[in-house]
Amino acid sequence: MRILQFRPETPPPGSTIVGRFDAQLTDDIRFHNLVLRRSSDGAYRASAPNLRGTHAATFSPEMARRLTAAAVTAFNETNGGQTARGALVRN
Repeated sequence: MRILQFRPETPPPGSTIVGRFDAQLTDDIRFHNLVLRRSSDGAYRASAPNLRGTHAATFSPEMARRLTAAAVTAFNETNGGQTARGALVRN
C-alpha cells in the first residue's frame, strides 16, 4: 500500500477533516479522495468519502489501521514539517 497524494485541508469550524488523499492498496486497486479525520481526543481515522449519505467503500479493521497510519505519515510529510505529535491511530 502507498499514498499517492495527500492534500492537507484547514477544516472549517465543526469539521474534523484534516486532509484528503489517494491511495494504492494493490497493483489493481486505487482509491481517490479518501478522508483523514482527527477527533477531539487527537485520534486519527481514515475513511472513504460519503456518497449519497453512506461511505463509498469500507475496510476491514486491519486495513483501516494500516491505511490510517500511512495517511498520518503522509500528512506529517506534507504539513510543513509539523508532525502530529501524540497522534493516536484508531479504527
